[in-house]
Amino acid sequence: MATSGFLLYLLSASSIAILSALYLSSPSSSPSSSFVLSDSLSTDKIWPDLELSWRLVVATVIGFLGSACGTVGGVGGGGIFVPMLTLIIGFDTKSAAAISKCMIMGASSSSVWYNLRVAHPTKDVPIIDHDLALLFQPMLMLGITVGVSLSVVFPYWLITVLIIILFIGTSSRSFFKGIEMWKEETILKKEFAKQSETFVNSRGELLIDVEYDPLIPKEQKTALELMCFNLRWKRTSILLVVWISFLILQVVKNDVAVCSPWYWILFSLQFPVAFAVFGYEARKLYNEHKKRMEAGNLEHICEASIGWTGTHLAFCALCGIVGGTVGGLLGSGGGFVLGPLLLEIGVVPQVASATATFVMMFSSSLSVVEFYLLHRFPIPFALYLTSVSVLAGFWGQFFVRKMIAILRRASLIVFVLSGVIFASAITMGIVGVSKSISMIHNHEFMGFLDFCSSQYTSNYTYPFPRQFSFLGFRRPRRNRGVATAAAAMVLKTELCRFSGAKIYPGRGIRFIRADSQVFLFANSKCKRYFHNKLKPSKLTWTAMYRKQHKKDIAQEAVKKRRRTTKKPYSRSIVGATLEVIQKKRAEKPEVRDAAREAALREIKERIKKTKDEKKAKKAEVTAKTQKTQNKANVGRGAAPKGPKLGGGGGKR
Repeated sequence: MATSGFLLYLLSASSIAILSALYLSSPSSSPSSSFVLSDSLSTDKIWPDLELSWRLVVATVIGFLGSACGTVGGVGGGGIFVPMLTLIIGFDTKSAAAISKCMIMGASSSSVWYNLRVAHPTKDVPIIDHDLALLFQPMLMLGITVGVSLSVVFPYWLITVLIIILFIGTSSRSFFKGIEMWKEETILKKEFAKQSETFVNSRGELLIDVEYDPLIPKEQKTALELMCFNLRWKRTSILLVVWISFLILQVVKNDVAVCSPWYWILFSLQFPVAFAVFGYEARKLYNEHKKRMEAGNLEHICEASIGWTGTHLAFCALCGIVGGTVGGLLGSGGGFVLGPLLLEIGVVPQVASATATFVMMFSSSLSVVEFYLLHRFPIPFALYLTSVSVLAGFWGQFFVRKMIAILRRASLIVFVLSGVIFASAITMGIVGVSKSISMIHNHEFMGFLDFCSSQYTSNYTYPFPRQFSFLGFRRPRRNRGVATAAAAMVLKTELCRFSGAKIYPGRGIRFIRADSQVFLFANSKCKRYFHNKLKPSKLTWTAMYRKQHKKDIAQEAVKKRRRTTKKPYSRSIVGATLEVIQKKRAEKPEVRDAAREAALREIKERIKKTKDEKKAKKAEVTAKTQKTQNKANVGRGAAPKGPKLGGGGGKR
């Protein structure tokens, strides 16, 4: 009854939130769907350097405690790692999520290694329930894939609301479950104390020792024997096959254009793989349960205290898919749903923690391999934090197991699980609410986004993967020199996500969506058309339209060929051989500058010398002329000025 009420709470709250998002996605809403960023914001990954600082120390402490508590509860701790990596260290959201998966993988791996060397608390069976792992793991991985795809469509505020609803609901339900288990353990301890009091006299002396050794002592298994006993190779190999299948499909799907036929084919192939493994295990559990019911054997097949009927198997499949979908949608993985779910179906806390951690190791390692192939996280930081998580997972399991052995209360695991989920709800809720408030202040679009248009990339991708070249599809080869030059040019410009036009540095409008995906538009017109979900292939001025209309491109190419460009006038160098020209080209800039300065100095001196010669010559000519004039003047001044001969001064 309590489980039905809890499911009703989750369904009703989630339905109200989704209907609110549908109402806000009406055309009357604001067309903006992302954060408006300044031009200074770049699309590059934010990877701080690994150096000793107070931020690294705080992150190490939080990561150690989060990994220790997360592996004990079987939830991983992703809700604590992502805010810590973004707010304290300074990673971007995508890189923080990738490093968080690395930390979860390290913590879960060390926890599984520790649990393989631990015996079951009450039975002579493995502490990891491989039947439940094989039943839930394919559904969880399938749900995570669907949830990651839906996270592109769901608005950021809705994801935040779902985080708060789910985490508060699961943490409160786990807390009340822990209180019930604590009360039951208290009653059992009191009953054991009453039984021991009957064997004590009035003076407090022990009359009968009730803690006697059995007549046939139980054989103690070594660590290696326990490890081989706890590990079921057949079921583990099936889990590995599922893991490899999903990895291949995800890697190939990442190299295919979104919403292309090959994309949907690869996406659909995940369903038969998951349902085939689930059907195999479900049929096995159903047949064994039916045989035991017919024989009158009421013992449970696995650790779960439910009957494996068709209804219960369908319910488990639905919970696995829903849990994985919610985990992929919220970025927390399936551990936040699988751990409480195992407790709800009656699994012992030690077994629930070990089984959830075992399943989480497969799902997190799949994400880590995919992120590594996509270069989504820095290797040094990932190795450091993963090593911290490995130590935390081992010592967390060791400390909690010792506390359970001393206090004899397995409910500690349930309380740790509830505390980790509640802490994740607080951290992720605060971050999500703050970002949602900033979106409201910026009057941004608060409804659902289109799946294909929101993942549209300006760089053209082929509609078939390169791994399918054996089917006859071949990609055009490019000259390496041309490709290198083109890559150098691409670094200087970017393309509009709607029109495909070139955008130079310092231009355009940048937007970032809730999942930290950045969109760059050439102008407000492209931004408005993109958010109004118009198709760029229908507009004649976009690059996509021109790509689809080859005739227009051919006409433009012909026009470009007809245009003639006048070459600048050039003259040949007279008297210079090829060796001299090559020697001049090979000269260093310093030598060339020194030679140029020497030549300029020589020209200036030559001009000055010419001017001085002209000046001296002119002065010499002037001196000679002056001397000649002086001589003439002296000759005329020396002649006698007496009376003229012939007497008389008059006319004759």
